[in-house]
Amino acid sequence: MKFLRNWRRLCLLVTVCGSWLGGESVRFLHLEPSFAQELPAAETLLTDQSVFEGKAFESQLARLDSQAKTLSLAIRNRRREFPLAHLIRWGALKRPAPRSHLLLLSDGSQLIGNPASLQAGMLQIESYLFGSIAIPRNQIKALLLTMPSSPGQFDQRLANATDWDLEQDEIVLLNGDRLRGNLLEIRSENEEPNGPTWLQPAELLLVLESEVGKFTVPFSQVQSVHPRTLPTASTYPSPLAWVGFTDGTLLQVSKLSLGDSGVLLQSTALPSLQKSQWRVDFPEALCFVQPWNPRGGLVRYLSDERPVAYRHLPFLSLSRAYQQDRNLLGRTLRVSEKRFLKGIGVPSASVLLYRLDSKVERFEAELAIDDAAGPEGSVQFQVVVDRQLKYQSPIIRTGDRPVPISIDIKKARQLTLLVRYAERGDAADYANWLDARLIRSDAAEGDKEY
Repeated sequence: MKFLRNWRRLCLLVTVCGSWLGGESVRFLHLEPSFAQELPAAETLLTDQSVFEGKAFESQLARLDSQAKTLSLAIRNRRREFPLAHLIRWGALKRPAPRSHLLLLSDGSQLIGNPASLQAGMLQIESYLFGSIAIPRNQIKALLLTMPSSPGQFDQRLANATDWDLEQDEIVLLNGDRLRGNLLEIRSENEEPNGPTWLQPAELLLVLESEVGKFTVPFSQVQSVHPRTLPTASTYPSPLAWVGFTDGTLLQVSKLSLGDSGVLLQSTALPSLQKSQWRVDFPEALCFVQPWNPRGGLVRYLSDERPVAYRHLPFLSLSRAYQQDRNLLGRTLRVSEKRFLKGIGVPSASVLLYRLDSKVERFEAELAIDDAAGPEGSVQFQVVVDRQLKYQSPIIRTGDRPVPISIDIKKARQLTLLVRYAERGDAADYANWLDARLIRSDAAEGDKEY
């Protein structure tokens, strides 16, 4: 009975609750199943499975020039050139290998490498890709020394590291114990003042000073290191894109070029990256590009916008907030083990309402259930534009491939995104509006073909 009451409340919420939906009502319509067919995706969705005119093609990133703001993709042995602003993403993010060490930076970048030392406020990292890098301590958010084997455990570890805000340095041991104090240094075991330097392979040691004394902890006993929060640069260079590499490194960059002369990039948090020290062929190591789209650009991600209203009508009683660029549990957006950087995680049944300006032409997204839902998740997505239902998905379950949609919203004043219960109430209904975005009118310009 409570489910029926909540379902009636959802229908009433969408039809008559204009008081919190910005003063205008939206009718809840039921259309024939034939209306729920998958809509074609627009050319603004470019991935390793590039989408053109509703059809997917394998592609290779042939050239990218951030100064000229163009890129070229090789599709079926032909090169097509596009404005960089039309790119949503290319390629797919790689998960670090289980034995990797991951350095989480203050701008959200994730660098794979082996710590070598920490002295005088500088952490020395040896990166397989970039060589030796000196990183200021105030740029370090966390150092993860053990990588879980499953994507879900990795996402949980990463979410925990991102959310910490500490007044003291903290070391988390493999057995779960935590040591807090002042991290003095990271050094090699062979640097002991009275010990031999050649008898055995060196092991790194963490030296921590606490209220009860000084501890020396071998790296082999440490799960993660969380430096205390320190002031960082008040402003970073304007970000251009997220760039991913085959070892699991993910960098936020302010400059990026790929062409016949190789790759040039500038990290927002790591200006010390010197090309002379790079160790690999970067065109081969590059596996992911997603431009950063600031407010007012051709593409606006809804996860960067604040909705006019949000409402969750739980199947029972637990109400949940929506998540921006995270799934409903606050972790990485992940579908079929593929990671997404942008999107909105919501429960069922839920409603999000956004105001639109006159320059917006299309709403685009990919619809899916997050991997964290396990085998039980099942929902139905709906898109309401002004007072008309423009799209209704089939029932989408855990494990289904993301369903791309592209909907004409020219001259519309408001956009309403709904997620409805499906087969088991709201059990594990971790719904994702992946890469949910508004495409502005300037994005409709053509491309060039070679």
